[in-house]
Amino acid sequence: MIDDHNRLLVDGSLFLRGFYGVPDSEEQVAPIARAGYNVALTHGRDPKWCRRWLDVCRKVGLCRIVHILRAFVGRFDERKVREA
Repeated sequence: MIDDHNRLLVDGSLFLRGFYGVPDSEEQVAPIARAGYNVALTHGRDPKWCRRWLDVCRKVGLCRIVHILRAFVGRFDERKVREA
């Protein structure tokens, strides 16, 4: 639901409490989730790192957004985008 201030609410609570630049170790990510954040955003470094990051954030209950940097993919290459 969108409230009168155009904020997204899920089950009556503010949904997007985001944190940018979340590390990829559980001991560093868990306090972020405990502090009330529910969305993590980072930029993609490489597919292996991204998979580890996604798994760690999922384990502690964070929704995940990976921004794939154009420099990481280079020129548009569908295969590389899918890999990322």
